Amino acid sequence: MTSERILAQANLKCTEKRLAMLDYLARSRHPVTAEEVARHIGATAHVSTVYRFLGTLVEKEMLLREIHQDGIAYYQLPQSRHCHMLTCRNCRRSVNLPHCPLTGLQQQLERQTGYHITGHLLEFTGVCPTCAEKEKIKKI
Repeated sequence: MTSERILAQANLKCTEKRLAMLDYLARSRHPVTAEEVARHIGATAHVSTVYRFLGTLVEKEMLLREIHQDGIAYYQLPQSRHCHMLTCRNCRRSVNLPHCPLTGLQQQLERQTGYHITGHLLEFTGVCPTCAEKEKIKKI
């Protein structure tokens, strides 16, 4: 879905800043923070403006927000494929897991409880190979 279409469906005015934010989110290969979006836009956007815009899109269900273990909100456009991530605790680099390990558990919970589960969040954290190598060098 194009940035213009997202704004139209959300009944939001199409501005250069909003288009730039949505384009950045669309190009990001992992969820990003509001601060990262603001840095990408540059001095033309204040972080509070970015937070308001992202919050509006979350409320209108046009954007996903996840609060990770670090307490920071991360944003991403909905993907056609549901995925989870493995995130380095040092550099915050992330990789997508090839499949959702919770699908079977979700179906079982729905059968047992009668709930219709609409989503879940699973975050794995660790140390990426690059940071692990740097830590090994520091210990020597």
